[in-house]
Amino acid sequence: MRRDQARFLRFGIGGASVLLVVALGALLANVSSGASPPTSRSDVVTVTFADKGKTVDLRVGETLRVVLDNTYWSTNPPSSNSASLVQRGEVKVYPRLAGCVAGEGCGTVITLFRATAAGTAMVSASRVSCGEALRCTGGNGSFEITVRIQ
Repeated sequence: MRRDQARFLRFGIGGASVLLVVALGALLANVSSGASPPTSRSDVVTVTFADKGKTVDLRVGETLRVVLDNTYWSTNPPSSNSASLVQRGEVKVYPRLAGCVAGEGCGTVITLFRATAAGTAMVSASRVSCGEALRCTGGNGSFEITVRIQ
């Protein structure tokens, strides 16, 4: 009985190995044949606090994703030109609880905008607290970018 079990086991491992090789071959064939060609530009352009003061170029139909690393940020008004750049949905707040001191504002705030018509818009955000009840100093409490839509 043991000999039959060993033979069955070898057959099973051998069969699984063949299937794995065939699957990998098919996968590599799709990749090398260019089954899904890379696009030159994504439909979503992401900006962060590091982009503060910059100008971002969008095309009509693209999405602007603003990601700010602190839960105290607020965007009001969300866009200076709602005819060209429209906020999509609610502002999403993603707090990070692990390894964070209460009141520090750990996490991110994400706002999505849709470019609907050619024009220029400003997106700005502000915060008063820069963590643990500390008032923001200098330019740490403000964020603003210019968005040109073509």
